[in-house]
Amino acid sequence: PKDRFHFTMDSALYDASTHGAPVVGYGMELAVLQGQPPRDVRVAYVLPGGPAEQAGLARGDRLLGVDGIEVASGSAASLNAALAPTREGEAHTMLVSSAAGGGQRSVSLLAARVAGAPVLNVKTLPSAGGPVGYLQFNDHTESAEAQLAAAMQPLKDAGATALVLD
Repeated sequence: PKDRFHFTMDSALYDASTHGAPVVGYGMELAVLQGQPPRDVRVAYVLPGGPAEQAGLARGDRLLGVDGIEVASGSAASLNAALAPTREGEAHTMLVSSAAGGGQRSVSLLAARVAGAPVLNVKTLPSAGGPVGYLQFNDHTESAEAQLAAAMQPLKDAGATALVLD
């Protein structure tokens, strides 16, 4: 049995992505909440400016279908091929249910070269005890160190006394 942290990836692709090089994809990370039928796959986050953001996908959206294949019970191999494009310009249509309400909709995604963003959504949140810093930290990579350090200054300047690290 594997835990949720194990995965496989081509070594050259991994090396490039950990150094901030763009990789082919949709600019979104998926969370597989249930890997066996009935599957449950959600959008964990979208990268600014990527195809997923341009199509209006957002954190929490649920994937219901891909190219006419039902996510809950369809062929895993077919779903994986569509969700992990290998070349720029590869197009797939996804049926999603919005996390924000509004029902189901179909979105077309065109794979592009997208650079990862280890640190996203740096902001402060109000609380009874004063501002609380918030940031989304996506990757423990070499390029993340400088971004993480830079994200701390605006939180400090805003008077944040606690941090939510997502």
